[in-house]
Amino acid sequence: GHTTCRTFENKIVRLADNLRCALVIENVKASVTFICKNLYDQTNCTDIERVGFHCLVSNAPSTVSKFMECRNLQPICDDNLETTCENVAPTCLIHRHRICDQKRDCLRMKDESHKI
Repeated sequence: GHTTCRTFENKIVRLADNLRCALVIENVKASVTFICKNLYDQTNCTDIERVGFHCLVSNAPSTVSKFMECRNLQPICDDNLETTCENVAPTCLIHRHRICDQKRDCLRMKDESHKI
């Protein structure tokens, strides 16, 4: 995977393990930023709890952060898998991989009773 990336300030940074799939909270309102322009800091997660799914990134197998699910930012996965989401309830937009996975992600378990 990628070991360096270019920041929004155009600096090159080394992607240490603690930066992988991490979020940088900018202010009290929880405005989130990412480290890399190309969002590669959200790939190859070293913490299994931050993994959302697997896909090809630049033709290489990778994990992608769960924080990237349904955000519709710039593409990360070669097939845009991170954007395959559904509204299973009025207040619940969820990635298709989280539907019927035996884990509650939406109020009243709407993600577990949604018809695929």
